Amino acid sequence: MVMKRLLICTPTHTVHGGVERIVESLAARLPEHGYDVTFALARGSRFNDPARFRAEYPQLKSVEIDGTSGTATGRRRSLRAVIEHADPDVVLMARLFDVYPVAARLKREGHRLRLAIMIQGFEPEYYVDARRWRDFVDLCNTSGHLTGLAASQVSGIPPERVVEIAGGVAPPRRDRVPAGARTSGSQAADLWSGDSFRAPVAGRGRPTTADQTSALRLGYVGRIATLQKRVLDLADALLELRRRGVPFTCVVAGTGPEEEELRRRLPDVDFRGWQTTDQLYDEVYPELDVLLHFAAWEGVPIAPREAMAHGVVPVMSRFRGIRAEDHFREDVDSLTFDIGDIKAAADHVEHLHRDRELLERLSSAARASQSGIRSEAGAAAAWAQAFDDALAREQRVGGLPPPTHAHGRLDRILPSAAAETLRNLMGRRFEHNDPGSEWPHWSGEPDPDVVAKLNALADAVQ
Repeated sequence: MVMKRLLICTPTHTVHGGVERIVESLAARLPEHGYDVTFALARGSRFNDPARFRAEYPQLKSVEIDGTSGTATGRRRSLRAVIEHADPDVVLMARLFDVYPVAARLKREGHRLRLAIMIQGFEPEYYVDARRWRDFVDLCNTSGHLTGLAASQVSGIPPERVVEIAGGVAPPRRDRVPAGARTSGSQAADLWSGDSFRAPVAGRGRPTTADQTSALRLGYVGRIATLQKRVLDLADALLELRRRGVPFTCVVAGTGPEEEELRRRLPDVDFRGWQTTDQLYDEVYPELDVLLHFAAWEGVPIAPREAMAHGVVPVMSRFRGIRAEDHFREDVDSLTFDIGDIKAAADHVEHLHRDRELLERLSSAARASQSGIRSEAGAAAAWAQAFDDALAREQRVGGLPPPTHAHGRLDRILPSAAAETLRNLMGRRFEHNDPGSEWPHWSGEPDPDVVAKLNALADAVQ
């Protein structure tokens, strides 16, 4: 079998996240569908480090894109050289904006490549750039129905070029043990060891052994951040459960900017830090009953669905767009609450604590829900079919959009190529202060019309 070549272009400042899980899975699964997968890893002078990425994913085949000049022209020169040398059939852009202009120019010069993009969230910047470069997009993968509608209706990508494939979920390695069936003595002791647990609550004294045995095992898995994830709602929800006298243990798996604050507010919670997929599957998910999720917006998040595959019940916010999806069905396999409604979140957890038949009914449905295209194998097969369809269709080549702003003084007085050559001769490098400017995930050119259309679309499907 002649293998088709797929080049996945990605930044390297982030090595842990949903997108990384997806592309890691594609690298493992797509060869059986006839695709040879190589990663093009962005390198910068400060934040983007391919060596760190390779250390986390040593099994991946990769090349580097040299962005150490710190300029858009330097990044794009290197990216073009990488693409020309790899000679891929498909280039998949995973949050690396410079792929747009480089792939577009190569197409206009006659390269056969198909450009595939990923939009995994509902952030406006991804739709702004997709709209500007839509005439070059051969395939757009989105994580769910709302994001798929936005790609076609707002960004203008032809609907037949848009596919909705959420991150595939691997099957469990061991079964979840139902709540109360097996109890760790140390966990039960830890539950009530903090000062905040010692005082009688709501007319009750210190819990009995039976209370400890039936404690719900709660978890949070994901980025520890307030923006989008609203992670500090976890502290408020646990405080409310404590006030009500609901016995529980809680594990937090993840890292992020609010980790120190969350640790300060929850000294009795078991913080595990970032966990590999192996660790989550072996040590975290099978030991949970309920996964808490508080995000304000999402695509289709993968951590709750990995938990569901283990029979863990999501208690989650009705993030923007959740009603457009079929992944989290209220009172069938999940329980949901309005964004920021801590009392409602606590109500659900308390209900599950008191009604174990409901917990197990939802658990069974959650486990059954992550099959077919939602499974890792099913998602990879759908991706392969989408790539095959893109290769079978006519390549999309349009007119180049107007250039964005110049990135330096030389660029304002010289052609970009000449300016970059002069900088190289002079040994000049531009050092960025954040990873998103070192290797941008979008153009940085906002479009209020796109924002308005996204808001209208989200309101229409709510």
